[in-house]
Parts: sequence; structure tokens; C-alpha cells
Amino acid sequence: NIVICGGNEDFKEGQYIQKKLTYYNIKSTNLCGKTSLFDLVQILDNMNFLISNETSAVHIAMSLQCSKIFVISNGNHLYRFAPYPKGLKRNSYHLILHPTIQNNSDKSYFSGKASTLNINEIDVSMVEKKILEKYPIKLATASPIFCYNTWR
Repeated sequence: NIVICGGNEDFKEGQYIQKKLTYYNIKSTNLCGKTSLFDLVQILDNMNFLISNETSAVHIAMSLQCSKIFVISNGNHLYRFAPYPKGLKRNSYHLILHPTIQNNSDKSYFSGKASTLNINEIDVSMVEKKILEKYPIKLATASPIFCYNTWR
């Protein structure tokens, strides 16, 4: 079961994701705009896998010591919140950076700067590659979890 969380402003995008998942016969629940912070903590405490941009969900999941946390980042908080210090990661936190940052050998160049990089330029295949690199699992040919490319 896939749970889609976000604010009120994310509800329509949540519906879009649900529609895509339904096409692949995957059940999902759109809780965008329907959860409190406490509800989110409970959801994250029961999850097996998190894909999120840099939001409070990631920090909550880290504090709950959840496994399999994948963070999609345009670098806006690079070296402020991301990546987590190695001692805190517990091998569960995996950062997926914008290609401009990822392909730059001097990532410190981006440190402390407000990023203007478009997070939507992080391709779905980059997320899939990172997940498979960390957790080699067999995916369906057209795995729906990787078919949506708006990470806002």
C-alpha cells in the first residue's frame, strides 16, 4: 500500500499519482491535506520505504530510525540538512541530488547557496537507479512507483 502525503496544495497532485498507480493495479491512499503532524509521525513510524524531497517527513523518519529513506534534492539545503552526518545515517538515508550537483566534482561549490535548480530535472530513472543500487530488488517492467516526475 502506498500512502501519499502532503499539504492541501498537493491534493490534486496526489490524485494524479493515485490515478497512475490505479492503472498498474496498485492501491494507494491520498492523504494530502488530511493529516496532522502527529498523523504523519504515525504513518512514517509504520512505513517500509520513503521517497521524499527535503521536507520534515525526512527528519521525522530519521528520528524514528526508519529504514530506506530516499531524499530528492535540488541542493537547496546542501550541507545544512543534507546529507546527514555519517554517524546519524544508520545506512538508511540516501540522497539523490540534481544532476548539475551530482556531476560536479566540487559539490562544496553549492554549499550555503539558495538553489535555483529545478527539482523536476531529477529524472525518475535517477531515483530508480539509487534505490536499486542500495537495495537490489526485482522491479516490475513498468514499476509505477517510479513513473511520476514531480517532486514538489
